[in-house]
Amino acid sequence: MKRKIFFVKLLVLIITTGFVFISCNSIRGSSMVTGNARPAISPADVRILHQPPAQYETIGTVSATGSSQGMSGLDLEKSKEMVIGELRNQAAKIGANGVLSVTFTLIHAGMGATSGVTGQGTAIHIIRQ
Repeated sequence: MKRKIFFVKLLVLIITTGFVFISCNSIRGSSMVTGNARPAISPADVRILHQPPAQYETIGTVSATGSSQGMSGLDLEKSKEMVIGELRNQAAKIGANGVLSVTFTLIHAGMGATSGVTGQGTAIHIIRQ
């Protein structure tokens, strides 16, 4: 009986430790200036836009990847939020106050498992909304 309890406790420990490692996320991003860069701004001032404003200037492209060693639906949503935050950071570095046409792609690890999310969009300076 004691041996059975020991193995149950060991199994719980292994599963718990696995969940801690699985939920570790990382994020990285990049930008490429294709127009005229502007002075850097705060990422809080960068808007994610689903439709183009009335008047804007294209500054470049931004991309970000959020990854994890294993993902549940909750981790996937968290990674997507992290990617949006990194897109804002990258846009802010090149002086863009908006990111337009953001697309997301799931990164598959094989066997039906998702290991991350990539997002990319066009960094713009909004002249008139």
